[in-house]
Amino acid sequence: MTELVGLHIRLKPAMEKPRSEVSPKLVAAQREVGISRRRMFCDGLELLLEVDREDFERATSALARHPVNRCWQREMAPFVVAGPDHLGAAAERLHPVYVG
Repeated sequence: MTELVGLHIRLKPAMEKPRSEVSPKLVAAQREVGISRRRMFCDGLELLLEVDREDFERATSALARHPVNRCWQREMAPFVVAGPDHLGAAAERLHPVYVG
């Protein structure tokens, strides 16, 4: 069973417009770790992600170590507010208010 997860990322003003495409290699890496679908929404400097995952913790941990994701995080670093580990975006997990 997949788990629907919402994430919130703050963009830096340097990011004029979020990318509407994601690297096919990154999409493949996400699928490898159990991410079946993702959607992104943007409101100014706020980026919201909706992600379907088999197991949130396992997928996140595996993706953090994946070389393709590490490369993507380095490429995006100038445009996102960094997490406490400074290895990628500070993605805050959102709590569902309504699921219908």
